[in-house]
Amino acid sequence: MSDTKFCNNHPSAKAIASCNRCAKDLCGMCGNFVDAIVLCERCSEIHETEKYVTTQSEKLERPESTMVVEEPAKEEFIPPTRRRGSSKVIQWAVVVVGFCIISSQLYFYSRPAEVQQDPSALAREQQLNSLVQCMLVFREIGLTLQEGRMPSNSMLCADSAAANILRNEEGGIRFYHPNPQYYGYAEISVGDESAEPKLVRAGQK
Repeated sequence: MSDTKFCNNHPSAKAIASCNRCAKDLCGMCGNFVDAIVLCERCSEIHETEKYVTTQSEKLERPESTMVVEEPAKEEFIPPTRRRGSSKVIQWAVVVVGFCIISSQLYFYSRPAEVQQDPSALAREQQLNSLVQCMLVFREIGLTLQEGRMPSNSMLCADSAAANILRNEEGGIRFYHPNPQYYGYAEISVGDESAEPKLVRAGQK
């Protein structure tokens, strides 16, 4: 029996490679060569989204506030921790809103017909946006742990129906998402050793 494989999207075209994430067979037109790997169109979008989130997270700064409020009649002292918290919240909000606007514009511009006709595409877009916001929440948890403080119970992803899972591992603290399979992952977590969230796909060790 022939071992020849054919493209999942074009059954008459021979496959030249398989997607490194979902293992779909791809022809030369369907294969996307990204970072030395081959991805199908959907997996390529997910890969680019994850890279964008990581890049934006690394650019975030947490500067100390140097603004002095002068009121001759009445002056209120603002503790440094509150100043950092306010600045941090503003930065997170700007990043999340900016990413949502950019990703929505790119999506509607590139595939307007599909947006109107395919509800599953809209659901996938909403899931990607939700994943981005969840990763930002977990990075906030990691930053809080590195400051030597315990995260607030309110630091939850929007989809979480339960509290994050806290575990002590080899002398360190790590928080786990209670339902990572919602995003197609086996694990979403962050610890006090690094502020960057850890994503583990299903079947990946």
